[in-house]
Amino acid sequence: MLQSWIDAARDKESFRYTSLQPLLALPFQPPPPTSLSIDKLPLITAADAPRQRLVFVDGVLRPEMGLAQQLPLNLITGNAETGYALQLSAETCLALAPLEVVLISGVYAQPTTTHVALDVHLGRSARLTLIEHHITLGDGAPHAFSLHKNIHLAEHAKLVHARLQNFQPQHYHLSELNVQVAAHGFYHFIGLNTGAALMRHNVTITLQGDDAQTEVQSLQLLRGPQHADVNIHIQHNAPRTTSRQNIKTVAAERSKGVFAGKIGIAPHAQQSQGYQLSRGLMLSGQAEIVAKPELEIFADDVKCSHGSTIGQLDDTALFYLRSRGLPLAVARQLLVRAFVQEMVDTLPVDALRQHITTQLENWLGGLHG
Repeated sequence: MLQSWIDAARDKESFRYTSLQPLLALPFQPPPPTSLSIDKLPLITAADAPRQRLVFVDGVLRPEMGLAQQLPLNLITGNAETGYALQLSAETCLALAPLEVVLISGVYAQPTTTHVALDVHLGRSARLTLIEHHITLGDGAPHAFSLHKNIHLAEHAKLVHARLQNFQPQHYHLSELNVQVAAHGFYHFIGLNTGAALMRHNVTITLQGDDAQTEVQSLQLLRGPQHADVNIHIQHNAPRTTSRQNIKTVAAERSKGVFAGKIGIAPHAQQSQGYQLSRGLMLSGQAEIVAKPELEIFADDVKCSHGSTIGQLDDTALFYLRSRGLPLAVARQLLVRAFVQEMVDTLPVDALRQHITTQLENWLGGLHG
């Protein structure tokens, strides 16, 4: 699967700002069998809160590390070779608190690569909060992780889907997400990227039925030589569909953030609405942010807009804070925190707000210069 990503990147306009050539120089191999203690697993939800958890280690489902006794029977099927599938009906979802899917990459002395394929099906009127957490538990040799995920929402289904990625700085993360939303369905995507040397995330959301809706919130916190590339394509294929995107990128030191967003509206998708806003904040003269918004509209009765801003910290605001006795580093942190917290405060799940706020504080504490 890693080779397929490299092949796809060759001579493609969508990879104009991201090169996968560093992957060619490393002799990636499948990882050997590993064992991990459940005590080492970080939790997004509070320890005393109702929760369910599925755990994958190096691409393989490990039922003994999850909370299988609280999960409905036959919730997940498949294997590492053919891919896994989550099937949820409205009745199944009634038994679920937020479902946390933890995908762990082990630590090895040689470069390794793993792949996970996952299909998620929500039946009619089903409701679910899915927290997808990507982590590595140490340093070790470089690791390349790829994920292919398909999500299908039936009529009136609702999914809040959070994707949290916090790999080590020498690792690589490649993700493909395809979402189909039927009539009156609602898909809410929340993304946080704070790790990996190189991260590429392709998202395609198709609003296939009347009155389908989607909301996308994505936050990149980058530093050092990190590179994050987020591509989002939302396609309106039915009348009265609605999409909203809010993308924020903070790039410090020598990092680079890329966002390419496209809203497509088919000729028959009349009375649809699409909104896209991308904002970037560069914290050094060596940081780089690229934004490429795009509208492709073939209907005449629609409301669509996109906006993009990229800048640095406001000198007047910095001067004001420093004149009140704050050191420069503290003043910078306050302004970055305000830039990010505006998005965090709107998140619909308490545990996500708390987790992302903690990640933000840890990230701010590691800034240099």
